[in-house]
Amino acid sequence: MLKKLIKYDLKYGAKIFIVIHALLWIAAIFGRVFFLDRIDFDAPAEQLVSVLVLFFSAFVLLFSVVSLATALLIAARFYKNLFTDEGYLTWTLPASPVQQLWAKILSGCIWNILDLILLYSAAYFMWISPNVQNAYRMIASEFTASLGMPLSKFFLLMVLLSIIGVGSNVLMLYASISIGQLFPAHRLLLSVIVYFIFYMIIYALSMGALIIFKLLPGIALSANTVNEAASMSTYLTGTFLISLVLSAVMAVIQYVITHLILTRKLNLI
Repeated sequence: MLKKLIKYDLKYGAKIFIVIHALLWIAAIFGRVFFLDRIDFDAPAEQLVSVLVLFFSAFVLLFSVVSLATALLIAARFYKNLFTDEGYLTWTLPASPVQQLWAKILSGCIWNILDLILLYSAAYFMWISPNVQNAYRMIASEFTASLGMPLSKFFLLMVLLSIIGVGSNVLMLYASISIGQLFPAHRLLLSVIVYFIFYMIIYALSMGALIIFKLLPGIALSANTVNEAASMSTYLTGTFLISLVLSAVMAVIQYVITHLILTRKLNLI
């Protein structure tokens, strides 16, 4: 039954998912062919910087919109299938609340991972433009020195951080929606508020851990620690480990919250 539930969850919104990521890739192809492959990196610095800032700002915005659309797709399936009129049919299926929840978790993680693959591959496709590679070779040593690691290692670290956070991100959506439906009115608004509360808690804990372990680069915690400020490499590695621990802890907490609400406090519209 679990496989059937996952199959139906993945069918929901599949066309929307394909369309938004197809548009992303079309933009990436156009961005590489008509901009990155043609831009003159020997142009005056002021002119070059302004054009690159506009280009990369546009793509950061596009990537953010696509990622947000995927999250909304996952959240909409969870909410509509379990907490609206559709839920009356869903809860008559021969599947326990645990099976329903795990179907949503696994399907949500699959959507999220596919989203990450398509986002990072689009970014990599633009990055391997010969024109970009030739320009990067001229500043590779300075870039590596500022990051404290090669760019390839930095990119891999970002990918791993994103993958590690997949389960936690999906469960944060589900826990927020589950808490929001406990209220008689304005459920979606309250779900959004709960989501941002979760986000602020995670951010505060992350910053607290970075400060406690003296991992913030360039920040001295006292007169005796001026020379102990962490390098960028140490900061990124520390952030990776902290994110790993926080993601695991928050995922467990959010799973328990969602499970308890689905089994004991379910309140359909």
